[in-house]
Amino acid sequence: MKQAVVIDGYSFVGFATCKGLLEEGTEVLLLNSLKADDALEKQLSVGRNANLTEVDIDSLNTLLEDEATVFIDGYSLYIKDINMERFLVPILDKISFEKRKCVITLPIQWLYTGHSKKWVQKTFSHAHIYYLPTVYGPFQPEEMLFQQKLMHNNHNKSVSEKEWRA
Repeated sequence: MKQAVVIDGYSFVGFATCKGLLEEGTEVLLLNSLKADDALEKQLSVGRNANLTEVDIDSLNTLLEDEATVFIDGYSLYIKDINMERFLVPILDKISFEKRKCVITLPIQWLYTGHSKKWVQKTFSHAHIYYLPTVYGPFQPEEMLFQQKLMHNNHNKSVSEKEWRA
């Protein structure tokens, strides 16, 4: 069976990745290093799935197989204003990251700004990098305009500076 680890697996894009991998029959190790507030709701949405294991950084290395693919939701880290380098370096060091297949999502804004671009290019030179525009869907962060329209009745809505504007 294929195995994958999703770093920040309860985040917006990370959780969608987990669900997609589970539907394919992949064993998923979900690293919940940011302790998401809505983790229980997300666990309930996938039910009791034997292929999903929530892990912490200390147990991750013992459960991780050599051929496991690493998925990193850099897009959600950006939306949450988390310094990706400071957050990821300790995790990547623990899992022998440079020897593994890797997929990372980043905001499309990073193509047009100097936003840690050199670090990303150097660190993820062997990875598949997907640059995402503003993404909408279930469990979207509240500061995004679409989520504001869905969840709040007030008329004072604003586009987040994190949303992509062409």
